[in-house]
Amino acid sequence: MKLSIEYQGEDTIQKATAEISNDSDIFEVFDSICGLLVSYGFHHSSVRDGILDKAEKYNEEEKKDE
Repeated sequence: MKLSIEYQGEDTIQKATAEISNDSDIFEVFDSICGLLVSYGFHHSSVRDGILDKAEKYNEEEKKDE
């Protein structure tokens, strides 16, 4: 699997790519996604908070479905 993030500004194109093997576990995938976001310019605490917020929303949705 190949993950990439690309920014196209007026004068520049920035691209970061991560390759993940098919036998990677979820932690390796998240590590690659977080690395891409940090390399794109997001602060590591913002990435962490965003992932935790999303996980809480998934948890709330699961509870509603039960």
